[in-house]
Amino acid sequence: MRILKIVTSFHRLPEILLCRAATPQWMKLTASYIGFPVTLPFDIELRTGTFRFTTVADVRTFWLVFFSRTYDVRPGDRLIIDAGANIGTFTLYALLNAPESRVIAIEPAPDTCERLRKVIHEHGFSSRCVIYQAALGPQDGSTTMDLRSESQFRSTGGGNTSVPVFTLDSIVQDAAVDLLKLDIEGSEYSILAPAPPRCLKHIQRITMEYHPNGSPGDITPPVERAGLKCVSLRDDGGGYGLAGFERIS
Repeated sequence: MRILKIVTSFHRLPEILLCRAATPQWMKLTASYIGFPVTLPFDIELRTGTFRFTTVADVRTFWLVFFSRTYDVRPGDRLIIDAGANIGTFTLYALLNAPESRVIAIEPAPDTCERLRKVIHEHGFSSRCVIYQAALGPQDGSTTMDLRSESQFRSTGGGNTSVPVFTLDSIVQDAAVDLLKLDIEGSEYSILAPAPPRCLKHIQRITMEYHPNGSPGDITPPVERAGLKCVSLRDDGGGYGLAGFERIS
């Protein structure tokens, strides 16, 4: 089984090389991602500070963001919105790879948001990051969350922990947004479909994880009316995937 895991991981060699360049603990992180038993929690050192993994889901998310490079962060990006920021993996990646950027990070779960704040503070990026402990929704107000599941799989509308809700429009206002990243467990459709065109016209790119309660086609018409075109679509099966939209001048 161990040999099989090593053989089937050869296609990830470019990602493993990125991991090796990023941290002295690259072997441990790679082993954990591939599926070898590694004791959790464990820490790695990045050039700006320490990052802690407490679950296998943390490892998988970190690898997909940092080494599979799921999200298209560009060096010249100036304002990035991270909706569904979780523990700060993508927020940290964006701040590292777009050195002049500011990030607005939005995470509704209070315990997860506390980890997010700690990561950003410990890596010295507090001055470049605004954090909202809130959810995005079709209208301002409040909702609830169930905090019993792992942080990556929580969604709003259940449980009894109250969290504030903001619309995308209230976050964007009149700012020029280079990238909107959405990973909000199926709420993406209720966020983008009712967003006013004047809001969407401030956004240059959207990368959206989509979920089985809808499809990218549900939000393509309003997004395209605002001048954004679907430039990438990755089907992960089971109604899950990744859609990318970009303003084509």
